[in-house]
Amino acid sequence: MNIHTLFLLIGFAASTNVQAVESSTQKTFQLPQWTKSDNESYRFYVSNVSTSDISILIHLFDSVGRQYTESREPGQQILVASQFRSSPVDGAAILPAGNTGQITISRGGQTHWGTAKLTWSSDSCLTHAVQASVMYWTAGGSLSWRDINQGKPF
Repeated sequence: MNIHTLFLLIGFAASTNVQAVESSTQKTFQLPQWTKSDNESYRFYVSNVSTSDISILIHLFDSVGRQYTESREPGQQILVASQFRSSPVDGAAILPAGNTGQITISRGGQTHWGTAKLTWSSDSCLTHAVQASVMYWTAGGSLSWRDINQGKPF
């Protein structure tokens, strides 16, 4: 075996253990199904795990895939709390670096359910910017917690 073959083998062995890390200025991730009824509510927690401020946009879709827009009837509010500078459901909202925002789909009013997509964007090229989870609870006291993307940032 000559020296060139040895370096090729060493290089191949080293490259098989390396995973490519993809940087981006925007990523979209599918969130789990949400439900809103007299008995159940959902709360999405979105954490900015990057060192840059990012924009968050959350699109809610109804059970047939149309974009869900809440009515303004009492009991049907989508509540936004914590560190969002505006509502990420109404349009892109800034989430400062190192902060967590919450979006609650509160119970009450008509029953609705569907899916959601979360899109983050940044002026900086980032590898991972968001870590997210969802909490589900019922009026009877049942509580469930689920990490999005198995708890890994995306």
